Amino acid sequence: MKSLIWLIDDSHQPNLRAGTVSRIGEPDYATAAGPFVRVTAPRLVKTLRDRAANAHYLGKATITSGDYDVLAFLMTVGPAITMYFDKKSHLLRRSERLLPGIGLVRYDFAGYETVDGVAVSRKLRFYLNGNFNMERQHVAIRVNEPLDEWLVVDENLAAIPELTPDPLTRQEVANGVWLIGGSGTYAMFVDMGDYVFAVGGTAGIPERIASLRKVIGDKPIRFGMVTHHHFDHVLSVAPYAAEAATVMGATVHEPIVRRAAGDGEALRFEGVDGRRTPEAGDRVIEIIDIGPTAHTEHLLVAYLPAEGILFEADHFALPGVGPVPPAVSSTRSLAEVLARSGLSVW
Repeated sequence: MKSLIWLIDDSHQPNLRAGTVSRIGEPDYATAAGPFVRVTAPRLVKTLRDRAANAHYLGKATITSGDYDVLAFLMTVGPAITMYFDKKSHLLRRSERLLPGIGLVRYDFAGYETVDGVAVSRKLRFYLNGNFNMERQHVAIRVNEPLDEWLVVDENLAAIPELTPDPLTRQEVANGVWLIGGSGTYAMFVDMGDYVFAVGGTAGIPERIASLRKVIGDKPIRFGMVTHHHFDHVLSVAPYAAEAATVMGATVHEPIVRRAAGDGEALRFEGVDGRRTPEAGDRVIEIIDIGPTAHTEHLLVAYLPAEGILFEADHFALPGVGPVPPAVSSTRSLAEVLARSGLSVW
């Protein structure tokens, strides 16, 4: 038998690669669809029209690529979006959004063509605080196709429990090495004797530090390592800076790290080119740039050779429920790096 997926009352999330399907515990269209709407020019324009009551014309703007009409509106979830429409073609060419703690997020839309009467953009470029971050190509675009086949749970998918947020947990994975976090987002804290070396993390670093204090007291956090420059990881910069820690990152990422600090000029920053090995007593921690990988050109990992522990970010994820999914390109590239480097990871 097959059952229909109802958008609100009985929503499901299929994972065709893993062969699983799970219910969505608290389905909400505005939250779930937001990431798709923001990167799909026609859908973003339609959302602007649907929310015309809170939209405002901000005037005209001239930037290097031409003259634009500028509008802004509030989405159902999150800060306002500013949109730049080409005055000649009337096509959406740029959107901007200022996210607290992250900065200015910008999308540029290009490669327009008409599909079934709808102007669609095939190319998307993403910028964070003015720095190029990612480019995406839409290979296939279909407009107004029937959705019936997509609203059915395939009977061959294995049902797994719905995913619920994890409470914040603290695990001592080796003597003096703590992994603190939940729901797939963690930071690692290493007791170096006189100080603590903090590794990685995205949102929620202050809460993780508070949990750490319960077991180490007021021992200072002297270093906070940022794995890479993506917006969800530089969120850790300001909390580490608030601890008076030196923030360590790939040298080429220094401009983005300083912007994320709030007071970039006052930030103590140490760049890593290749490898850096802070030592304290018997503890050795190696900071290694394993890039380029499929995820980013430069990415720092923390390796504890005595413990056989490697902390990395964004190359694979263990699901909260269900089986481990098949490897993707990022996972394979991490495996290749480990094989080349000879790191002994338990």
